[in-house]
Amino acid sequence: MMKNLTHAIAALRAQVKARHAADKQGLFEATEAVKAQAPFTQQVQLALVGNTEGMTLSKVTPSWVKKRNARVDEVKNHDDAA
Repeated sequence: MMKNLTHAIAALRAQVKARHAADKQGLFEATEAVKAQAPFTQQVQLALVGNTEGMTLSKVTPSWVKKRNARVDEVKNHDDAA
C-alpha cells in the first residue's frame, strides 16, 4: 500500500473504530497499518494536537493537515530565528 496522508487518515480512523468496538484483532491490524503509514500518521496527529479549529479525526482532510503543519513549521522557524 502506498504511504500518503489519505491512507494515514484511514488507518487512524480504523484504529479508533476497532478500539471503540473492543475488537482486539482489528485493533492489532489497524495499529500495524498506522505504523506502516509513518511518518504520515505522525503528521496527522501533530496537526490535530492543539488545533483551535475544532477539527477531529472524522473531519480531517489531507489538505487541512498540510496547511496546518505548514503553519506550525512557520511558527517554529520564526521562534528559532528569534
